Amino acid sequence: MRSVGDGGQREGAGPSILLSNYNVKSTHPIQKVLYTHPPKGFVIHQHLASRQACWARTFRNCVLGLPEYDLVPKTDDDAVLSVGLTCKTKKPWSAIMEHYSVFSNNLFYPPLRRPSLKRHALKMVRADNCHRILAYTDIAGEGILKWLGDKSLKEKIETLYPVIADAPVKRVKHDVPTVLFIANTDFYGKGGKEVLAIADNILKRYDAEFIIKSPVPEEYLRKYQGRKGLTFITSRIPDAELNALYDRSDVFLFPLYTSSFGVYLEAKRAALPVVTSAHFDMTEIVRDNIDGFTIDNPQYFFKPGFEHTWFNRNTYTDFLKTLHQPKMEREFTARVATLIEDGALARRMGNAGKREIVSGRFNVQKRNKQLARIYQEMAFLRR
Repeated sequence: MRSVGDGGQREGAGPSILLSNYNVKSTHPIQKVLYTHPPKGFVIHQHLASRQACWARTFRNCVLGLPEYDLVPKTDDDAVLSVGLTCKTKKPWSAIMEHYSVFSNNLFYPPLRRPSLKRHALKMVRADNCHRILAYTDIAGEGILKWLGDKSLKEKIETLYPVIADAPVKRVKHDVPTVLFIANTDFYGKGGKEVLAIADNILKRYDAEFIIKSPVPEEYLRKYQGRKGLTFITSRIPDAELNALYDRSDVFLFPLYTSSFGVYLEAKRAALPVVTSAHFDMTEIVRDNIDGFTIDNPQYFFKPGFEHTWFNRNTYTDFLKTLHQPKMEREFTARVATLIEDGALARRMGNAGKREIVSGRFNVQKRNKQLARIYQEMAFLRR
């Protein structure tokens, strides 16, 4: 990537956009694609926030009750797209937001209830140089608007679905139906405990394999490690090895309690049917009975009105450690069993998800048409 110092308008080049990314070293594939596969006709630069800037944001948020935002350096670029946070800059800007809790960086929920945070967030979004708040999903956009509490801002909130670059499916031959679960963090919030319970149920009835790619608490490793049909991968692995896990699997299982996005796209790209929870925007990402199954999870983190049911994630995680939902586990087991027994249905659902990556909602080229319009509009605002 070109540095910010290379920025600015170049002769013969289109508008220049600064991508400001708060994830210093852990940039997710759905964020990387913004600068690896940008719309044609734009000069793209990237700014990564320093660790000191991240700590400063946390201090402003938790102590001063201010929204977390990118403090963008002085730049000659025409406009700024902030990935994951709103930003403080004099340039025209838009921000990509997964949910309204981004105003508190998804980690510190108590500040979201402070009037000072909402007051300052409204000031930033109402500013003339704030062009768009780009929500991951329609439901997330509704939640942002509801939290801000100003219906006049509706025209500034637009859905911009995350995408990943397509890649051919390279099926790896395997002997038994294989179910995949991936969670790089938050074993309990992503439903890891439930996956092991579902695996128990399935492996009593079928010759199958479950691949658990996740940090797993020691108590569960002691209980399950070495059991036939269970493979544990508890450390990070290269992308090539991760992609190979998708290619040797038949079903992606994700009974999560919180929210996520990237792994859904990776599973769709690999043409895997997805079995997941029916809450928040999951039903918008995975279409029940089309590219997978969505199952009711009565203990999810968000209320139907897009509000947090818990004050902080640590307290919620402690609750999940002791939670037992046998009805939900039975329903997940039944859907996984259906896909194991009906390989044609599994392939049909997997192909439906793949089409969304190739030419549908989660297609790079389709999203880039929308992003090019947004970039062009922001560049026009500067003039």
